[in-house]
Amino acid sequence: MRNNKNVYKMVYIALLVAQAMVVFKLEEFIPVPFPAIPGAKLGLANIFTMVALYTLRPGEAFGVVVLRSVLSMLISNNPGAFIYSFSGAMLSFVVMLLLKNTFGNRLSRIGVSVGGAFSHNLGQLLAAALMVAEPRILMYLPALTIIAVPTGFFIGMTANFMLEHMGKLGIMRELKR
Repeated sequence: MRNNKNVYKMVYIALLVAQAMVVFKLEEFIPVPFPAIPGAKLGLANIFTMVALYTLRPGEAFGVVVLRSVLSMLISNNPGAFIYSFSGAMLSFVVMLLLKNTFGNRLSRIGVSVGGAFSHNLGQLLAAALMVAEPRILMYLPALTIIAVPTGFFIGMTANFMLEHMGKLGIMRELKR
């Protein structure tokens, strides 16, 4: 029986990563609503990071983030952007995990998502500032924060919707068995 649980969980993780990759690729076709800020995007694939954070153990959710980041680099064929993306993803994951575990039900999933969106931008800017030895890059943070709040809100709401329906379908129960 334990073996079936492991297979179920591996398939679930693979599905999360695959869905994130599809959304990542589809997002390329969405016109960027913030053309004045280079590299800004909605980050819709983070919906699946949020779902992983609330349905898997921390190490397993971390694995989803790492797989997403590496596969995104391979799919986009842009290894140069990987260091920025990966830095943002790692800081975002750590911050969201800390927010979730520290505040529990006192902070909504939307709040956790907004914190993740802000920290993702911060992580990317810190990596860029270190890579080019130019701390003035951090001056983009206020503009990126203005974008992070609504996108984080949308990601959190969407993840909420998914998690509620996953609960109704019994997926959460299967994962915890």
